[in-house]
Amino acid sequence: MRELDVELTEQALLKPHPDTLYRAYMDLVCVLCGTSREEMYTPNLEVAERVFDYPELYEEAIGNLVFHRKLFELMETCGVPDFGLRDMMKPEYARTRRNLRRVLSHAGSRTTASAW
Repeated sequence: MRELDVELTEQALLKPHPDTLYRAYMDLVCVLCGTSREEMYTPNLEVAERVFDYPELYEEAIGNLVFHRKLFELMETCGVPDFGLRDMMKPEYARTRRNLRRVLSHAGSRTTASAW
């Protein structure tokens, strides 16, 4: 994970915790989807004003939705179609390892392909 600038220790992988994985998944989305935290968490207030009575109440929620949508799309692209909120909220070692392996494999093939 170091090659992608994602900090996740072996210990954190062996005993995955939602907070640790959230940060790792956020870093993966930023690196592999070419976006930033700021872009995801800066809502389009013009649209929000048309939808919500008090859009400022939903700023963080909208950012979280954007992040989760990008993460789920990334996982689908990497060959993890069954990735869900449970993988983030109640992570299990075996599934987390499988998910991250597929992401790393995808990232490696992208890097190799772009080198050509």
